[in-house]
Amino acid sequence: MHTTPYRRSLFWATGVVLALLSSCTGSTSPTTTALDPDLTHSVAELGDDEASITLNLAEALNTTDPVGRMAAAVIVVTPADLDGNNDFFVPVGQFAPGTIFNISDLLVAGVLEADYLAQGSLIISFSPNQNQTIITLRNRTTGFRVRIRIRGGDFRGQISLANFVFDEPTVVIPTGIVNTAMDVVADDGMCSLREAIAANNNNQPENGCNNPAGTITFVNSLVGETILISTTALPTISADVKIQGLGADQLTISGNDQFRIFEIAANNNPVVTIEKLTLTDGRATYANGGAILSASKGLLTIDSVKILDSTVTGFSEIGRGGGIRTDGDVMVSNSTISGNSAGSNGGGIYAPTVTLSDSTVSSNNAGLNGGGIRATTATTVSDSTLNGNSAGSNGGSIYASITIVTDSSLTDGFAGNVGGGILATTATVSDSTLSGNTAVKRGGGISIANSVSVSNSTLEGNSAGYGGGINAETAQVSNSILQSNRANFGGGISATTATVSFTTLAGNTAGSYGGGINADSVTTGGSTFTNNQAQFYGGGINANSVIVSNSTLSGNSVTSSSGSGGGIRAKGASITNSTLILNRASNGGGIQRRSGSNPFVVNNTIVAGNTNNAGTILKDINNTLTSGSNNLIGDKATSGGLTDGANGNIVGVADINLVLNTILAANSPTIQAGDPNVGTEPVLTHALVPNSPALEAGDPAICAAAPVNNQDQRDQPRPQTGTNCDIGSFESDLAAPSLMGIVNTLLDESGSEADCSLREAIIANNNSAPFGGCVDPKGTITFATALSGGTITITNTALPAITEDVVIDGPGANDLTVSGNKQFRVFEIPQATSPVVTIQELTLTEGLATDLSGGAVFSDSTGLLTMNSVTISNSTATGNFPNGLGGGIFASYTVAVSNSTLSGNSGEVDGGGIATTSATVSNSTLNSNSASRG
Repeated sequence: MHTTPYRRSLFWATGVVLALLSSCTGSTSPTTTALDPDLTHSVAELGDDEASITLNLAEALNTTDPVGRMAAAVIVVTPADLDGNNDFFVPVGQFAPGTIFNISDLLVAGVLEADYLAQGSLIISFSPNQNQTIITLRNRTTGFRVRIRIRGGDFRGQISLANFVFDEPTVVIPTGIVNTAMDVVADDGMCSLREAIAANNNNQPENGCNNPAGTITFVNSLVGETILISTTALPTISADVKIQGLGADQLTISGNDQFRIFEIAANNNPVVTIEKLTLTDGRATYANGGAILSASKGLLTIDSVKILDSTVTGFSEIGRGGGIRTDGDVMVSNSTISGNSAGSNGGGIYAPTVTLSDSTVSSNNAGLNGGGIRATTATTVSDSTLNGNSAGSNGGSIYASITIVTDSSLTDGFAGNVGGGILATTATVSDSTLSGNTAVKRGGGISIANSVSVSNSTLEGNSAGYGGGINAETAQVSNSILQSNRANFGGGISATTATVSFTTLAGNTAGSYGGGINADSVTTGGSTFTNNQAQFYGGGINANSVIVSNSTLSGNSVTSSSGSGGGIRAKGASITNSTLILNRASNGGGIQRRSGSNPFVVNNTIVAGNTNNAGTILKDINNTLTSGSNNLIGDKATSGGLTDGANGNIVGVADINLVLNTILAANSPTIQAGDPNVGTEPVLTHALVPNSPALEAGDPAICAAAPVNNQDQRDQPRPQTGTNCDIGSFESDLAAPSLMGIVNTLLDESGSEADCSLREAIIANNNSAPFGGCVDPKGTITFATALSGGTITITNTALPAITEDVVIDGPGANDLTVSGNKQFRVFEIPQATSPVVTIQELTLTEGLATDLSGGAVFSDSTGLLTMNSVTISNSTATGNFPNGLGGGIFASYTVAVSNSTLSGNSGEVDGGGIATTSATVSNSTLNSNSASRG
């Protein structure tokens, strides 16, 4: 409601029509006449600058003056149209009575606007077929409006407003109210934006505008309107001002693709705020600032504004700031900067310092630098979206010396040179996403000349020549995800120095080196590198020196047939309590030590199941390590010079399924509240399996020291059980195997943890790891005394081939028998690994080799086969040559038999007892064996 009533006006603030007169004489006590009883009225205010009278056909008019006075306003209603033409008439000039002007051709949708000055008269006639007629009276000086609505059914009549007085001194009019969308300067009683700016600059009224006194606003009736700058550019703003619109979706100011919209002078460094407007189609040809140009050092504040489709042309020193160019700092909030372009720098914004919050900067373009934002000093971005911005050279979305980004997203930016998302000297990025950004040369997501810190953020699908995700001199990344980024060098990160903690690098690709990271120096802890790929070197990491702790490198690869370092390629390294499995490269599937004298030390680490790039040959470590202790290495032949049993190393666990779960999974424990090392994403690790040889097999002193500090990759304490920590990045709550170290069952079972069968013991020895109910025999398989007098009958399939050196030591040939059950050979020793095997103090019986050789024992090993104090009986080898050899024993190379008995065995071709190329037999008996040829 108005704070001051509109006295002596057409109506009172209470909304009561003051009098109904049959004529107007100007007397102070006019005589009222009754209307048609069906004609009624109501009055309502529309806002600070409007009010309305509505005449309805349902109630009578109230003629009471609420303050005890009568007014000079007169409304006359007559029951018939004056001339029958159903036209609208309005007096002209000063609305002097008797001057009539036909304006029926101006009527649009039943709405007619007529201006009046301080006083005048108006006669209106209307037709019976109009359900509603609206007449608006506007005071040219103040902009105050009165709307009269005529509603009704079959009613024909005339309304005459005569001799009304508008008492200006008693009316409260807000200052600086723009009340027209026309871009004019005229003494017409209207206040245009152009006039309001001039009035504010001059600190005095200007034509139809009172002095705005620092605040320019707009009447509500301009909702949905566009103020089109059509003559010349608006006056330069030279005084502090707030230009407050009706809402960015409610009122638009257009430069008409000819003019800049606002310019702010350098003199006095005015402070300017622009709110709740859309600024569009600004243009500055061979100049700066397409929508806004400010030479002021004062702060420019943009709040709840859309700056759209504005352009500056030019190059280098000009053509800056397609949307905004300011010499002072700019703060932008709750706004949209979109579709703007600059010939040189700052497609959206160009300023010394830019602060952006809760805003969108999208689809802006700069010919040179800073497609979205170019700040010569610093940019701070929070809770904002930067999308689809591009720069011909550097900084697709942001180019600034110092850049701070929090809780924001930068997507689909492009830079023709460096920094598809961000180019800066230093930058801090937190809780943000950078995705789909591209730079032709360096830093698809981020390119930093000095140092960058990234935390709790995601960089995904970015690409560049160097550093698909990040390119920097120094990069620090924590609690983040770098995924599916691409580059020739450093798919995820390219840096001189990279420090990565509690971060996942997954699916990044390098056309040359470093699928995950390519750097001179890499330090990583608590991180996972998985499915990264490089063509030549370092599928996971390629560096001169690396420090890796509590980390997992799994499934990384190098594709070239001459490439190396599927997991890690480095000259020097310290790798502690980490897990490297299932990585691939022609050389060093897990680790490639480059030539040089740098120390290369691996402790408490699992390196197993890594292969050549075809995945067919185990290749864990290429070249000899400087030292290593308490490691678990899968392949003896590529163990980096580490030896099983020496310095706590476990070497030769070929089957990694006995060690850990090969599925990389979110094995996250309960997250500790406030834990600074645990991000929002789950930690991907390989959990150890029950009876894993890695359980409690680590060196506790190494676990306690930096950088492990008695924590695992998930930031869980080490050890969980016992006194020793586990080997690898994952600390399990499973206890170390507490199993029988000897065969203790006659059953031919596999995988049962309740007992240790002969079958399980052979598997455990082959893999240098516990299996079923057996610990790693470490080269000696013995039997529990409780088995004396019993027979182990092979019932399922043939026993596993013996692939590792072993002594199978029974309790005595008369005390324990192993039977092939007339279906299977008892023992087989292949040539591939050529182990040295001794079998003693056992009876082997009823072995069968159908169309093969070696009924009880077959050895193709180049290693010595020794049979001591054994009985081999009733075993058979059938088939035609070269099969059917050695009913008891077949040995391709040397066999030594002592203190043994071979009887009742048969070979269909040769060697009923023994067939071999070289044999030493002592203190033994060969009896009743048969063969067709001997």
